[in-house]
Amino acid sequence: MLRAINRTLRPGGRFLCEVIAIPPGLSADERREAIELGPDHAPTERGYPALMDEAGFEHVEVEDITPAYRDTQAAWIAAWDAEANGIAALVGQAEFEDRQARRRRSLGAIDRGLLGRYLFLGVR
Repeated sequence: MLRAINRTLRPGGRFLCEVIAIPPGLSADERREAIELGPDHAPTERGYPALMDEAGFEHVEVEDITPAYRDTQAAWIAAWDAEANGIAALVGQAEFEDRQARRRRSLGAIDRGLLGRYLFLGVR
């Protein structure tokens, strides 16, 4: 996908993406746990900067926005808890509980340094 995006840009064009990813430097056990707790697209062996480089992007910049990701996750949990009855009536109690449990697991993973959110900027 990154190669296709790079091909559609004009020379000097910029591509910005935001991803939830597994931070570098985790032990094998931490990485396995992060893969289990993170979104389906989080695992990548090479990391997003390497993927962007392989796709032909230049001047790849990375900004760690994990603190904002943590705040967003905590806000989702609090907002859904505050409106639990109404939301559960819309999506069903089991779905409500499942989503909140996944959010809480993700929040714990963020707090333990197993998941992060990053902005990547690349230039064609």
